[in-house]
Amino acid sequence: MKFSVEENQKENQKENQKENQKENQKENQNQNQNQNQKEQLNFQDSFEKNKNFISIEKKVYDQLQNQIKNEVDSKETEKGVIYFGHIPDYFAEPQLYKFFSQFGKVTNLKLSRNKKTGKSKHYAFIEFEFQKVAKIVAKTMDNYLIRNRIFECKFIPPEDVRQDLFKNVQMKQIYKGIPTQEMFVEKFNKEKDKEEVESHFQKLISKEKQKRDQLKKRGFEYNFPGFESFSKKQEKKEEEEEEIKKRKKNQSNQKKKSNQKKK
Repeated sequence: MKFSVEENQKENQKENQKENQKENQKENQNQNQNQNQKEQLNFQDSFEKNKNFISIEKKVYDQLQNQIKNEVDSKETEKGVIYFGHIPDYFAEPQLYKFFSQFGKVTNLKLSRNKKTGKSKHYAFIEFEFQKVAKIVAKTMDNYLIRNRIFECKFIPPEDVRQDLFKNVQMKQIYKGIPTQEMFVEKFNKEKDKEEVESHFQKLISKEKQKRDQLKKRGFEYNFPGFESFSKKQEKKEEEEEEIKKRKKNQSNQKKKSNQKKK
């Protein structure tokens, strides 16, 4: 009996130890999660809390300003575009606008974002009022180090700038300090009308048709239902619903006529 009691005690101790270990692990995980959340919030709000957080050296800034004053002609009409890469997460559209506006007038700005999530792809295109300003900024800011991050900055020749590069850019929202991600979420959550849904489906069907054609060219006779079959089912369903509505209307009209005859 003594032997069995001792064994039970040992087993109980082991179980208690395991439970304590699990509880400690959970506590540590919760603490780590809370710390990460705090760090992320501080990281995101760092620019707003400290206005001088993103700044260049005074010597470099003065040199830039002198160079711009001496070399830039105010009569120049051609605008200049730069590529700005290796951008950190806390550098959203409002911050980019503030940062580059200290060198000259920014006429357009596009931070590349993921179409599905709205998250930054860490590179942007900035258009200045004067081409010479864009060239000076690109030369100065290329390989420039700020907060242990080396930026990449290149001037894009006018012939290489796409015509639709700044399409759908809302500069008014950027002036107000609203990041594109918020606008993206608002646009994504907005309710779509019937025409918008239909046009979206047509795009999906055309893309699907291209895939089918590609498979046929490669010798694959593979058939799958896809969006086209779904749209056909939807059309059939709508037609059936319309027929049911017509029948109900006819029935109600017939009832009214019969009631009038009785009277």
